Amino acid sequence: MKQKNFYINGDYNPCWDFIDYNDSFDAVNVNNFPAAFFSIIGIMAEDCHYHIKECYSSNNRLFFVGRYKNNYSELMLRYGDSELIVARIRFAHKRVGNMTRLYAVLKHIKRAYHLKRIIIEAVGTDEMRSWCVKNNLKPITNNKVTNWE
Repeated sequence: MKQKNFYINGDYNPCWDFIDYNDSFDAVNVNNFPAAFFSIIGIMAEDCHYHIKECYSSNNRLFFVGRYKNNYSELMLRYGDSELIVARIRFAHKRVGNMTRLYAVLKHIKRAYHLKRIIIEAVGTDEMRSWCVKNNLKPITNNKVTNWE
């Protein structure tokens, strides 16, 4: 998103110091990352019990990878002027409401910044397809890939 007030609005919380940032990228902060997205990082961090391997923003994309025991959490979220695209998502803990919580935050961001849509891109698992149906998202097929919005 263009910065409009996106980077300024929202609450910065200094407790984000728990994040183990990738050394090759700048730490996520209100100057280089939309403040409204901090709660997304919080959901992902809780899922992997704060064992965060990567968390950075680059070229209007949020990347997050966390590990917990033999499983991992992963998110790639693209954000632009008119939409939010969940390009990759995986939770270490399944069927505990993480996607529902994440989607609620995305809907809040969509409303607050007057975005047109949220897309769950390239849904590849039966679990995610079922979640999309349950939450009234509609499939859109583009070049044999089905996305949901």
